[in-house]
Parts: sequence; C-alpha cells; structure tokens
Amino acid sequence: MMNSRELTYKALNEILIHNQNCNSILHNYTNKYNLDSQEKQLFYALTKGTITRKIYLDYLIGLLNSNYNFKVSRKKFKNIIRLGLFQLIYMNSIPDYAAVNETVNLCKKRYIGRLSKKVNALLRIYLREKDSFKLPQESIEKIAYGYSFPHYLIEEWVDNFGKKNTIKLCEYFNKEPDLNLHFYGTEDEFKNFLANLKDNNIDFSKSKYFPNLIKIHDSFDFRSDPFFIKGKYYIQDESTLLPVQLLDISGDEKILDLCAAPGGKTFDIANRTDKLLYANDIDQERLQLLKNNAIRLHVNNLKILCEDGTNFSTDEKFDKILIDATCSGYGVIQKKPEIRLKKEDNYKNLIKIQKKLLNNSANLLKSNGVLVYSTCTINKTENEERIEEFLNEHNDFELENPKNYVDTDFVNGDYVKISPHIHNMDGSFAARLRKKC
Repeated sequence: MMNSRELTYKALNEILIHNQNCNSILHNYTNKYNLDSQEKQLFYALTKGTITRKIYLDYLIGLLNSNYNFKVSRKKFKNIIRLGLFQLIYMNSIPDYAAVNETVNLCKKRYIGRLSKKVNALLRIYLREKDSFKLPQESIEKIAYGYSFPHYLIEEWVDNFGKKNTIKLCEYFNKEPDLNLHFYGTEDEFKNFLANLKDNNIDFSKSKYFPNLIKIHDSFDFRSDPFFIKGKYYIQDESTLLPVQLLDISGDEKILDLCAAPGGKTFDIANRTDKLLYANDIDQERLQLLKNNAIRLHVNNLKILCEDGTNFSTDEKFDKILIDATCSGYGVIQKKPEIRLKKEDNYKNLIKIQKKLLNNSANLLKSNGVLVYSTCTINKTENEERIEEFLNEHNDFELENPKNYVDTDFVNGDYVKISPHIHNMDGSFAARLRKKC
C-alpha cells in the first residue's frame, strides 16, 4: 500500500504534469486508497503545500542547479525534489532527517540508485547552505518568489492595489482555508448540526453576514457526515451568496443562471423561489455535478440546459439573468492553489468569453430586466473594465447601486468587491445592471 508521500508524488505528477484539478485528485485518491486520518492529513498538507510553494521551490532548484551544478530536468524527478524541499522548509512537524530519508526512499522506489544519491546530496546541501539562498532584491521579483506567485500577477496586483495590499493578499492566499458550509435544512436541524459539531470538538464560527453559513476551522470529513449525505448543506464560500442577493429575487420572475455549474449560486436562487429556474452550462461534466448536487439537496425546480452561453438563444426572454462568468479564479487561490500556476495567455483569453457572455445576455433579457455579472477574481481587467466596456457599447443598460441589496461592507462605489485579506473570504466581484424600458 502506498504511503502519504508516495501518493503525494503521484498526485503532483497528475496535477503539475497532466494539469489535473488539485481538489479532484485529492478527493479521488482518498476514496481509492485506504489512508488513516493521520496519513490523509499529511497527504493533503504535502500535496497542496508543494503546489502552493512551487514557484519558490523552483527558484531554489534553479539556484542549486547553477551554484552546485545539479541538473534537475526530468519533470517527475523534479517533483521528488520539490516534495523534499517543501518538507524541509515548511513542515516543522517533520524532522529534517526524516524529510531527507523519506524523500531518498521515495526516489529509490521510483528511480535507480544514482538519482537517489543525487536527491540525498541536494537536500543536504540545502540544509547546510540554506542561509546563503537569498531572494532577488527587485521588489516585484522578491514578492513573486518569496510568496510563490507568478511575476505577471504580482505586477498587476501592485499596480491595482499597491505593494502593501499585494503582500497581504499573498499572505492570505498562502494560509490554510476554512471550510464554509451553507445550511439548507430546517432551524431545528441546524441547531442539531451545530450541537453535533460541539459534541465532536469541531472548532467553528458563524458567519457575520449570513445566518445559515458557518466556517469550520478544523479538519472535518464532511462527505461522511450524515447531514451532508441527507442534503442539509452545500460547501459554499460566503462571497458566492452576494451575487444572488444582488439579483433581489421576488414574485413571478423568469430567471436564467447562464453559467450555472457546479451549482452553488443556482441552489441559492432555487431556494429563494418556487418558480422554475433555468440553469445552463456548456460543460457537461460540471453540469453532471450540478445534477448530482440537486438530487442530494432535493432541489426540483430546475430546468437544466447544456448550451454555449456566448450564443445561446431562445424565443423567451428573462426577467433576471445571472452571469457567473468563466474567469481566472484569482480570488479563490487559497482553495485552489494550482490556479497561480496558469499562464498569462490563459487569463487573457477568458476576457473574450466574458465579453461574449455579457453581449449575449443583453439579447436574452426583457426590458426593465436585471442582469448580474459576477466573477471569483479580483483583477480589474475581468471586472470593472468588462462592465465599463459593456455600458459603453449598450446605452440601453445602466448600473444600479448595490448598497440597496447587500451589506455596505461589500460595496465599493458602484460594485460589490470582495478583498480576501480585508473581508476574510474568497475574492469576488459583482455588478447589477438594468435594461432600460
């Protein structure tokens, strides 16, 4: 049976070489392999931690390559080095000798002895010379390597938010995230659930803004929890509830969730209306997740569609449309660390899709209808700039002040803007637009 380090190595190859989703791999592996709770926690910590710190670890490997003539080029072998360095630098609970020995043993299982000797020498050189490995002096590079973020992203954040706020953002994103639960059961069921958490010594706190949402600060296996299995709650960050509040659902309204999967906002909308909700997404695999969650949560007022939101058309018009747009996801890096490793070109290509989603929604909306545009990113190019461009091209739309619909703590000018290091939740953006009569 594979131990936690062997599984981490295998997971890193899937995520970093084959571009698989980190959380999906973690979930699949823990289901497939019989790890005890301690091994599972170590597996999670090593995998997410190594991905989170990859950029800095690669910087160190580059220094070792140049200063000590260590050529580390094989992708899988490099993952072993990353894993070893991560344990030495960031895992205080693991003694240095254990980190070195376990990494060498892992290499012996996967490679010939010559490479295991190379691993041993490289890690011991790091331990001996670690005080000599300095970060670059240039400000952007120092932040980028020091906090393990891509150079282009730090450059944009410093331009938009300033150096101090950028550092605070990086510090927030590098912390272990809480687990947020949005409870849909009855009031009595909610009380019983909280009592159950207390009985099991699970540390949690209630949301300041949403009465049915709690933050769990401990390790908690929600998938085996009877309340989860019975469909009493959904894993959902506080910030994802704000666009639904901005829709201000009431009365006999026809509503379209244009980019619905995997369903967090969809279920919140469905919980606020008895009317049929149109839930559309282009991604069949993610749409299947929505369907599965709808069954678990007992949501039965959905009309599920699988259409391209950029050119989806219908003779019917909608009173309200939510565009939870495809985006870079830079507001949720804390929960999805592999996002920081995406190339800049990928981020820029998303802007074209966002523009098309907005333009198509304009045609699907009734006169006097409401359009809410939201993202889980904090970059202005995907947020304010998209809305400003849309309004310049569509003089039949106007921005509405969000302070009438959400807590003013989240209002920044004409928009809802969540700064993770300020609001202690995922970064996000939302705007409410009305189509003039």
